[in-house]
Amino acid sequence: MEKNILPGWFCADSYKPLKDERSWLNAIVVRLWLRQLMTVDKKKAKELFQLWVIEGQPENFSGQLEKEPFELLDIWPVREMNCLEVALLNKYMRGDAAIKELEDQLYLRVNNPEAFFDKEPSQSIKEGEGLKKSVVSAVADADEILNMRSEGMFYPIGIDISQDDETLKLAFEIWLRRIREAWTRQGVKAPKKKIGSKEFADWHTWSILPCFDLTLWSEMNEIYYTDPYLSDLLWPENNAPFDRVGRLRRTTRKLVNEVIHWNVVDRLKFQIKFGALVEKKKQEKLASK
Repeated sequence: MEKNILPGWFCADSYKPLKDERSWLNAIVVRLWLRQLMTVDKKKAKELFQLWVIEGQPENFSGQLEKEPFELLDIWPVREMNCLEVALLNKYMRGDAAIKELEDQLYLRVNNPEAFFDKEPSQSIKEGEGLKKSVVSAVADADEILNMRSEGMFYPIGIDISQDDETLKLAFEIWLRRIREAWTRQGVKAPKKKIGSKEFADWHTWSILPCFDLTLWSEMNEIYYTDPYLSDLLWPENNAPFDRVGRLRRTTRKLVNEVIHWNVVDRLKFQIKFGALVEKKKQEKLASK
């Protein structure tokens, strides 16, 4: 394996700031496709890398959003489950070993509650505790549940709508915090707000795209980069007033894994679609006056 070879195509200054959602969406999807293609067809991946990255002629993935008809209900993040989702969830749960162990107890509780919650305290407590332990065992690894997703990260939850709003908001807040923690354990930063201009500026400052491109190109060509050499390529300024190697190791690589991710694609797609609907409603309101 060769070491520290400068690509003839690379220039850090050629990576101009991307300032809008569509530009970043396209840049991320292009690179996700290239990385995925690397695992099945390395030759094709190198050809598309040449076209999309080096020659700067990527596919317009973000433009396809304009051709997709959608309504607010299609992208709204809180909604009831539809029939197809219930069927798919049922299929998933029947194939899960931990869920199968619960089947008899769950059937008893749902279809014969008098027997489950009988009047004998010791028996009731015993069965209740057994069910509680089984449920905890079945869902303790919340990371596994993260695989049950379509576009977006929809989770099936039960809500007792007979309770007051304050109680429901508190319960949802606690549930959301726990599921966010599970997401974080997978190495994905839980979002607190919309992705905007500050994030876009930070991603450029930390050289997310050039770092990804150099790393992928080196893998394609079986070249090894040392951290000092790679950091000099990313931030070539002489006498740079910061620790370039430290920036690469502590910040940039971490952000590359967070940003070049399908979850960010989902979020950007939602923001673009939601923004388009808001603008459409504004125009319709103005036209009606």
